[in-house]
Amino acid sequence: MKTENIAALSVANQNNVRALAGAEKRTAFASLMADAQAKNGPLPAIGNSQKSAADSVVQSDFRNSVVNAANASDKDGDTILNGYLGLSGPLIDISGWPTVRYSHTGEIVTPESEAYYNNINQSRLQARQEIVDAGRAKGSSTADILGRILDLDHTMPARFKMLDGIGS
Repeated sequence: MKTENIAALSVANQNNVRALAGAEKRTAFASLMADAQAKNGPLPAIGNSQKSAADSVVQSDFRNSVVNAANASDKDGDTILNGYLGLSGPLIDISGWPTVRYSHTGEIVTPESEAYYNNINQSRLQARQEIVDAGRAKGSSTADILGRILDLDHTMPARFKMLDGIGS
């Protein structure tokens, strides 16, 4: 993608495009999740599904897989937690450029949808940090803190969860 085409996107989506364009190097977070998947089999997929009962099972399995991976060691737990704290934008699909869509819904990215997503995401990031700060102050384990963050994600509004790819 040419640099001048990126200018039409918001700053958050510009960063996502640049990250996707240079995503040759895996992060520690991605490496840990891949290692957990190699040991325990595939992590349950999260995203849109037709049946709420199946979504609940997938959500629970995903949560348990992530928390169990965080329990493996303090270092692994901190890496996973920091990975979740650093997530800051929806996955976008630029394959139909110049039309940009949210990957999980196919919805076209518009200034309204970006404002909606960014507003709620900013509140979520603040709440996540508050969960971490309170958990650390109480001496909670990293895995417990991570579990609370995953629980928070599932309290977000339905549209936000769909745009972000969070199972309902």
